[in-house]
Amino acid sequence: SETGLPYHTLAPRFERTVAGTAHSRHGLYSATAREEEILLRKRDGTLFTLRHAEGEVKHLAFSPDGRTLYSAGRDGVVLAWGLPEIERGRR
Repeated sequence: SETGLPYHTLAPRFERTVAGTAHSRHGLYSATAREEEILLRKRDGTLFTLRHAEGEVKHLAFSPDGRTLYSAGRDGVVLAWGLPEIERGRR
């Protein structure tokens, strides 16, 4: 913003270190990684908590079409999360 102030908070205040963030191309989703958890937030405020296998999440990225979130962990595992399936309650 022109004032130098944040527009809004993307994730709740953490007691642990935030390892990474990612935002979908069209702004529908934002994701924040902390340890083995990923907090996925929709633009409307809906929040989903995802667990990355057995290791700390180090990197997050959205696919160009915004339908998939990729998480890469310290354990060497890369997971692909289908966002439409997550919204329907299937992971």
